[in-house]
Amino acid sequence: MTEIMEHSRPRLCCFSVTKRFSCLNGSLAALGMKTKKERPKFASVSEQMKEWSALLGTELCHWPAVTSRRMFGMTVFYRKGKVFGALPGTKTFTTPNSIAFKLYRKTPKVNKMLNADPRITDRHQEDGSWISFELDSEKHLNDALHWLEQAYNNAKDVRR
Repeated sequence: MTEIMEHSRPRLCCFSVTKRFSCLNGSLAALGMKTKKERPKFASVSEQMKEWSALLGTELCHWPAVTSRRMFGMTVFYRKGKVFGALPGTKTFTTPNSIAFKLYRKTPKVNKMLNADPRITDRHQEDGSWISFELDSEKHLNDALHWLEQAYNNAKDVRR
């Protein structure tokens, strides 16, 4: 009698729920609808980059209307609530020695500067997407600050 009661209870099958969800995702994609985005892969940060990030971060914290927040192993910087830069702590977007910044509006002059700089490793064409800047030596800290300043100024008039 105990056996009968045990088998008569409904069971939840995780496989069938997962299977239905993946089928639904496939159906949405087939219909041209958006499905869940794949998470970006973050790179680990070099010890040297941690030092450079600390130096850059100290400078950025002294700029007017700048706030910062730790997120995804990085420190993200905002100007009046609008994100403009990210410095690595334990993770970074592309390479172990890179920082990232956002330019919400790119003028032809800025596009020309981006294309001319070989240390820009991630050139997204859309406005407001992350752009990566590779630091190879301490000499590049001033150039990194220059790009962060461009992003800071660019975030000034952007509406949330």
